[in-house]
Amino acid sequence: ERGLHVLSEKPLTDSIEGVKKIKQAQEGSSAVVAVLHQMRFVPLHRKIKALIDSGKMGAISYMEGHYVHNLVHRAFTYDDWRRTDNATPLVYSGCHFVDLLRWFSSDEIVEVYAAANHLAFADYPESDLNLVTLRFANGMLGKVLVAFGAAGPQDHSVRVFGSRQRVENNVWFQEDGAWGGILHHPSLVQRQLLRNPRRSAQHGLWRQLRSNVPAYLLGRSFQALRLLARRPNAEYGAQYYPVRLYEHSLACVAAVGDFVDAIHSGRPPLCTVDEAAQTVLACLAGVESYRVNTPIPVLSLADALS
Repeated sequence: ERGLHVLSEKPLTDSIEGVKKIKQAQEGSSAVVAVLHQMRFVPLHRKIKALIDSGKMGAISYMEGHYVHNLVHRAFTYDDWRRTDNATPLVYSGCHFVDLLRWFSSDEIVEVYAAANHLAFADYPESDLNLVTLRFANGMLGKVLVAFGAAGPQDHSVRVFGSRQRVENNVWFQEDGAWGGILHHPSLVQRQLLRNPRRSAQHGLWRQLRSNVPAYLLGRSFQALRLLARRPNAEYGAQYYPVRLYEHSLACVAAVGDFVDAIHSGRPPLCTVDEAAQTVLACLAGVESYRVNTPIPVLSLADALS
């Protein structure tokens, strides 16, 4: 109403009523509205998207994303919104990968079937593990796992199955099972994070080098030594790349940059209100599915607004 451009956090909203209100506000304004679904801007994910869009992978039959983040010791540290909002893992965190798989596929999810449990994080107000299978309009299947109580480091694994190539996180394989190559390399210095003269010590040059050198060396060593196990199908074949490449800070900087560029150029942002709203509708259908234990069709945005 004030004519301001808007960059929204994800999820865009957590209800169909919220979708309607936001769409109504947007349609009455000429401002740019973007949603910070930063998974679309992770460098590795952008390379996977480019590989899919090139057609080299062949027919895509399956996609998978994991959001495994142990929140037991930090879920309520900075704010109590997860408790007061009864925050469902699928809507509030699973939306990351539901949106990413939608973006990868350039297709819409038409039906979901989900399950949930509450075994690992008893203090969480809702379920702490959500598992949802996705059926896309073109027949492709997907899966998103969200876990808030699993021990160990974060896991943001991505898999894409094509008829000619397969992607397993940072590695792509050829049709015969042979190595295709590495999609992305860790950076010694993330230069985009050095541009702010008021940058925090967390992203300074020395701090970055101290943090990034071990992963960089491990990734490069694996790339060189994988030749010792080129046959992934062998009993001791090498398959999984050893470094998690979820470059969160770079992705957030790129998402903000896309928002600013959309304002200056007059183009739509990479993640529009319509895109983010459709992700919300798929996640809400997933929550309904695990509560009633049955597959649920996903509303189209047009049907949700009618």
